[in-house]
Amino acid sequence: MPKKNKCSVKEKYLAVQAYLAGEANMPTLGKKYGVNKRTIRRWIDKFERNGYKGLEDSKSWKMYSVEQKQEAIQAILTGKYSLQEATKIYNISTDTLLRKWVTKYTSGEIVKSTDKREYRMTKGRKTTLEERIEITQFTIAHQYNYGLTMEKFRVSYQQIYSWVRKYKDDGINGLKDKRGLNKTAEDLTEKEKLKLRIKELEAQNEYLKMENAIQKKLQEIQAYYRSFH
Repeated sequence: MPKKNKCSVKEKYLAVQAYLAGEANMPTLGKKYGVNKRTIRRWIDKFERNGYKGLEDSKSWKMYSVEQKQEAIQAILTGKYSLQEATKIYNISTDTLLRKWVTKYTSGEIVKSTDKREYRMTKGRKTTLEERIEITQFTIAHQYNYGLTMEKFRVSYQQIYSWVRKYKDDGINGLKDKRGLNKTAEDLTEKEKLKLRIKELEAQNEYLKMENAIQKKLQEIQAYYRSFH
């Protein structure tokens, strides 16, 4: 890719307009202006959010609150939006910045706002086999909403992600403590197994209720639109 000096606002604007008009694709524009495809994508996103002004170089730091950062991060972790979608929706300057927040958050680092307030991700804690099963079932039943699970059970993202993966691979035995500090699935009493089975069924039942509610709403919408035809 040819090296060139920093692009002017006018050049950025012309590149965006050429793409939106279908006159050139991102790789072609990247070669023309001496930038990579991601940069062209960034210009387009900024223009779509803030118009011509969005293409201007910022003279000051953009302010982001802890709440705004948390919302964007949770949207990524729960799968609500992709990285690019969340960048647009939460009006974040670049997807690189959002990716940096997510990385810090999932590694347990403090998330700070530009007004110096802080928020730290929930730290991991010791759990029993029974807790890990309940937490895993809750996560699956709530469509892998890691943020909700973290808040309810006060465990870390890394713990939840690891337990869900192990449970899907090996079932309950995948959740046992390999250091031998907790009971294995075989060591549980019949009463304990029954209790866990009840929790599992409750979680599955909650998930089915949610699915049925969504299906019912979809049917209502379809019926509404059919009434016009």
